[in-house]
Amino acid sequence: MLLPESMSRVLIVGSKSHMEDTVKALYDIGKAHLIDYSEGDDPGFGIGKSFPNAAVASERLVKLRAMEKELGLKEKDKQLENPVSAKEIRELIESNGIEQLEKELFSIVDSRNEIAQQMTERESLIAELRPLTELPLSLEDYRGYESITAIVGKVRDDPSECLKDIEHELFLSPSGKVAAIFVPKGKKEEAMSALSAVGFSEMSVPEGKGSPGEIIAELEKELEELREQKERVDAQLGSLKDKHLSFILASEEELAIETELASTPLRVATSDHSFVMDAWVPTIEVESFKEQLTRETADSVHVDVLETRGRSVHESEETESKFKDPPSKLKNGRIGKIYEYFVTLINTPRYQESDPSTLIAFTWPLFFGLMVADVGYAFAFIIIGAIVLKKTKSTTWKALGTQSIFGGIWALIFGLFMFGEMFGMHFVSYHEVSGLASTDWETIIAHIIPGFTFPAWLMDPSQMSLSIGINKFEEVNTLLKLSVYIGIVHLFFGFLIGFFNVKRQHSTKEAIYEKASFIMMLVGIVMVSYVLTELLLAGKALEGDLTYLIGGGAGVLAVGAVLGFRGEGLNAILELPGIFGNILSYTRLTAIALSKAGVAMAFNYMSIFLLYVGVGGVIGFISGLLIFMVGHLLVFLLAVLSAGLHGIRLHYVEWMGKFFAGGGKDYKPLAVNRLNTKNAEKEVY
Repeated sequence: MLLPESMSRVLIVGSKSHMEDTVKALYDIGKAHLIDYSEGDDPGFGIGKSFPNAAVASERLVKLRAMEKELGLKEKDKQLENPVSAKEIRELIESNGIEQLEKELFSIVDSRNEIAQQMTERESLIAELRPLTELPLSLEDYRGYESITAIVGKVRDDPSECLKDIEHELFLSPSGKVAAIFVPKGKKEEAMSALSAVGFSEMSVPEGKGSPGEIIAELEKELEELREQKERVDAQLGSLKDKHLSFILASEEELAIETELASTPLRVATSDHSFVMDAWVPTIEVESFKEQLTRETADSVHVDVLETRGRSVHESEETESKFKDPPSKLKNGRIGKIYEYFVTLINTPRYQESDPSTLIAFTWPLFFGLMVADVGYAFAFIIIGAIVLKKTKSTTWKALGTQSIFGGIWALIFGLFMFGEMFGMHFVSYHEVSGLASTDWETIIAHIIPGFTFPAWLMDPSQMSLSIGINKFEEVNTLLKLSVYIGIVHLFFGFLIGFFNVKRQHSTKEAIYEKASFIMMLVGIVMVSYVLTELLLAGKALEGDLTYLIGGGAGVLAVGAVLGFRGEGLNAILELPGIFGNILSYTRLTAIALSKAGVAMAFNYMSIFLLYVGVGGVIGFISGLLIFMVGHLLVFLLAVLSAGLHGIRLHYVEWMGKFFAGGGKDYKPLAVNRLNTKNAEKEVY
């Protein structure tokens, strides 16, 4: 359990003429988390103005992102395999490379859009003409009359009956769904009202001459030509994308860096002649930071360390609001840093509280392994995790891949040395079994290879036999007890971490009231529950050591309840059942292990009935093999969901709630982060 990095607040003061050089140096050093200045905080100072290059850089960045959209670039495409020189990219940008590319690209895009518009117009016209092909009329037949008008549309039924009182001429399609009715001009409204009885829906008749079918044929021919033109234009865009992809992505990164750097003065206090910056710097790096900044600015700025912030909440509350909360720079090892992802899914640890990432990196894979506890699935998890780590660049998938590997390693350990199990079957059976009951690997392999046995050392329980292990279904009580013991230890450490957090943030007295009280209640509940279990389930009498245990447990529980009441009032008493519930929640470790093993065993019996006994010949063999493979794939997916989710749930709900508040600020130093460009000359932009 590690605290976030200790932070010191520094003041950087200099002449306004040196502000740009100072900002560049800060980005180059990459250690200062800038504290934003608010207008009116100090008399005589105001918010600074962006550097002159900000407007041009922002405009070019907008152009680039518009071009990326037109080229269909997605986030997954936005990282180059081989970064390009930042210096060369800047030279291309300054020589109007972006403007030239924009002109070339949008001339092609305009052609594509024009073709797309023409295609849309023709498709729309075809859609209008298609129903008219069912009628024996040309387009010129629908208009041009002095005394009659045409009403064209879709009908539900034959409209002849509803139009019997109106002079008309009707053309009805063979399908009976499209009709053209010619009526005197003065009767149109009356006819429309009558047609409502047959669900009439009017259609427009396009301008033109000729048969709708012939016109559609011509339009479809034009459409095909337009599609070919569009394919050629799309190919041009694809070629342009491939040709300029490196330039586009590298330029976007370079301009984003330049824009961010140029807008930094908007976060800084300036006067007519000077600037003032407040920043948080990791305490361990303060001296080197001062030396680097002084050197890179040619001693043109003054750097002063104003404070090194402690972990007391009162210390933070006594400062100005903008200085209250230092950022949290988490400091874990290589593995713990990966598991920071799962902690920050909930929230960033506060500067004053412990970061549980490293401990989760141990306990979550342990819980996962205990729930899976099978050699076959363990290897699958390890292999899949290794593939994910090799293939992905995503932080999320790296974290999940790491969990898969470490969870698989623990599953392998438990599967070998605790349960002796692979794909739901033990290596060797130690029971008198026959026929279908012989679902152990030694019996099955011996059926294929006569005389096969595992090495003698595997048969010796004194040498940590891989095969005897614990039978999950015969040792349910043992496994439930183990789960409860794990829960007690896990919760104890959660309360203990909470004790040190409160002690650090407030005082020992408050830590005793808020956390030591719950540690005592936890211990008291465990002692009393143990005695009650022995009395009720084991049938023992309340005498001897049991008397001392229940008396001592009740006393510890009572003292803890009194202390908790002093600290949190009635809430502490109301949370007593919650502690008991938290402990029992860890029995899910056994429940999931049993459910997985039970489903695996069911599939094994079904498949072995066909494979091992030989029922059904070739078809039976294939069916048995499919049942075995598909069944264990389902069990594997069950393990992914149940063991993975319930393992992390025990941390989020039962454990972290005992000490973790969160709400910290992420440490975001002014820094240049390059993916698609490289800067061998150590230039900033």
